[in-house]
Amino acid sequence: MASTRGHIVVVNGSRGWNQGYQVSPFKGVSKEPGYTVVVDETKAAVACAATRGAANPAPTTQWIDTLPALSKVVDALTGLPVDTPSIFVDLEGQNLSRHGTISILQIHVRPTNTTYLIDVQSLGDKCFSTPGEARWTLKAILESPYIPKVFFDVRSDSDALFVIFDITLNGVIDLQLMEFAVRPHQEKKWVQGLEKCVRYHATFSRFEKLRWNTTKEQGRALFSPELGGSFQAFHQRPLAPALLEYCVQDVSVMPCLWAYYDCRMTKQLWDEVIAASTLRVWERMRRIIVPQDSTWHWLPF
Repeated sequence: MASTRGHIVVVNGSRGWNQGYQVSPFKGVSKEPGYTVVVDETKAAVACAATRGAANPAPTTQWIDTLPALSKVVDALTGLPVDTPSIFVDLEGQNLSRHGTISILQIHVRPTNTTYLIDVQSLGDKCFSTPGEARWTLKAILESPYIPKVFFDVRSDSDALFVIFDITLNGVIDLQLMEFAVRPHQEKKWVQGLEKCVRYHATFSRFEKLRWNTTKEQGRALFSPELGGSFQAFHQRPLAPALLEYCVQDVSVMPCLWAYYDCRMTKQLWDEVIAASTLRVWERMRRIIVPQDSTWHWLPF
């Protein structure tokens, strides 16, 4: 079988998984003579910084573990701008996949600079079926093709949501694939993790990046078995403050990265990223996955 390392699958015609597809690298300067992406680095940096500048509302975090509070969150997620993604999503749990559990659903709303930490463990199925005043539910929002949702590496999240809660993600933009798309063609050997993206592309000060990394390390020490922690830490209530910060920063950094990569995207790259993001979702739904497979980090799908 030919290796697909560093390649993106582009769907021919319909983006449904049951259609034929081919493996193709993102196109770049070395692929098409005369094709280049001109990026104003200052503009890109300003766009990224603007997502967390003084003009934005002060960041707030809400822990959601009751149905009335959840209904208000659902209402807050409807009617948001869709020309630029407003909703950024992440999940945490034990062995996050169809074989594991979902403990927390993190949703960051860009226009209000609010991060919701939804206690899926406590709310159970009602987490996704409880409606707001407009009768929307979290399930309907996650499945809507008309509401863009940004994930970073959607594969495990999609797998867990589909099998555990019967949620078929739609309208997904995978931030990890955006980074892969805008990377110089000769450097496309594998996809990058979130930490490297923050290190190289987030327009934070050195102190802010140090604080981000420290929070990451403190959170990981609580749940990573390799560091003496346990994934059971995500099931403890109240959640440890270090894990709260860990959950918040992973999803709240995404708008900054999205703005950085968006300035480098062309229409062609957007078409390929959206197609590849969709296929990542469908590929996870149609295969039996062995959890904790070390090759996951080396394959785009």
